Amino acid sequence: MRELDVLLLRYLEREFPAAAPAAQAAFEALLSAQDPEIVDLLAGRIVAQDASLNDVIQRLLAQSRH
Repeated sequence: MRELDVLLLRYLEREFPAAAPAAQAAFEALLSAQDPEIVDLLAGRIVAQDASLNDVIQRLLAQSRH
C-alpha cells in the first residue's frame, strides 16, 4: 500500500527523531503489524490497547490532514 508507506515515512522523518522513547517504541510496534491491521487502526475499526500507540495513530492521522 503505497499511501500507507508514504504516511509512515513522513512520520518517521518528521516526528520520530524528536518523539519520546515511548512514542518511538509504539511506532516501531506499529511497523511490526501487518498492513491490514495498520489500516484498521488508522480507520478506527480497531483500537489499540496501548495509549502510546493510540497517540502515534492520532499523530499520523493529524499529519495526513495537512
